[in-house]
Formats: sequence, structure tokens, C-alpha cells
Amino acid sequence: MVYESTENYSYTLGMSISIELLERHAEYVKEVVYSKKIKQNEYFNRLNKLCRLNHIELKEDDALIKKLSVKENCYVIAFFRKFSLPFTSKKIVLIDHLEDMGMLGTILRTAVSFKHYDIALLNSDIDIFDPRVVRSSMGAIFYCHIQKYQDLKAFLKDYPRIAIFNIKDAAPKKIDELRKSEEYALLFNSKEEKGESYYIDTNGIELPLSVKTAIVLQRLY
Repeated sequence: MVYESTENYSYTLGMSISIELLERHAEYVKEVVYSKKIKQNEYFNRLNKLCRLNHIELKEDDALIKKLSVKENCYVIAFFRKFSLPFTSKKIVLIDHLEDMGMLGTILRTAVSFKHYDIALLNSDIDIFDPRVVRSSMGAIFYCHIQKYQDLKAFLKDYPRIAIFNIKDAAPKKIDELRKSEEYALLFNSKEEKGESYYIDTNGIELPLSVKTAIVLQRLY
């Protein structure tokens, strides 16, 4: 049961992230497996209770744990159907041309910590529910509403009047001048010349996309 992106399921690796999934989206969970090495503590009791409440099978399966886990101390795996949730606000983080799974996970964690839950990926073939993304998000993915668009033009068909704040390495305005708004889309990593453009003063240091995202979201928090 090695993960295939063409399948309609994915899985979590670890106790805490599996609990996050069950608490947020139990309706998509198919089954949960655990190792005989697991400690019968309050966390396992919580996992067990969530499975019982939602009529989800919880079973011991060391062979499957060993086959799928990437770390020796992984004792729980939860299998779930992939799902798509609509945006719930008009404060959207737009990421253009992102293919790094670890980077996506980091950005999701950052977005959630600064109360931005709606994420749109443009021009990206990344598999949102690849276990590597799920793991690197540390559960943040289950708080997010993620949509994929072919490009910015396709996104703007759904949101034709939303203010675009384009975050660039060079722009007329510094990020400190970015005005707060009730509705906006923050555009990162794009060559498009849409909306108002802002730059982050890095003193010549090249910042990772995840750091740039954190700086901007903190500004609007």
C-alpha cells in the first residue's frame, strides 16, 4: 500500500497529526492503524475515543506501519480520502509555481498561525495530499482550504474584483506600506504584474519563499 498520487486516498504519519485529522475531518477517515509498541496513554485513549465516536476502525498492524513510516518512532497511521474545501473568506494566499512539498507544508503552518486559511496554488503540479506535504505541515493542512488554479487568470475569473497585493523582490512600495483590507489576495513567487506591488527589504539577502510569506502575513495579522 505504497502511496500513489493517482489514488483518492492519503495518510498521516504519527499520533498527533492523526488526532488533528480526526478532530477536524473525521468524515474523510477510512481507518487508523497502530503499532503494538504504542504506549497506552492519554493520547492513545483520545485516539481510541475519536475512532469509536466516528465509527472508524482502529486496528494493530505493525507490518503496515513498518512499510509506510519514514521514522522508527511512528506508531500511528490514519488513512483518509482526499478532499477539497471551498474558501471561507476573501483573504487568500496565492502561491505561483510552487513544486517543493516541504516548502508548501511550511507555508501552510505559517498561514494558519497568522489566521490565513485559504490557499490557492497557481501553475503547480504539486500533490497537495502527498504524505510528505501532510507531514511537513504538522497538521496545519487540516485547517486550510486549498484550491489549485491553472494560472492567475483562472483565479481571477472566480475573484474578478479582489485586490491583488503582489509581493516582489523589487517594487515601488515597501511591505511596511501594505494597507490592511477586508478582501485581498497576496500573490507570491509570480512574474505577473497584477495589482499593487510591494517588496521586502532584505538587505541583499535572498529569503526563502516561506520566510517571505511569514513576514507579509505577520504584517497583516
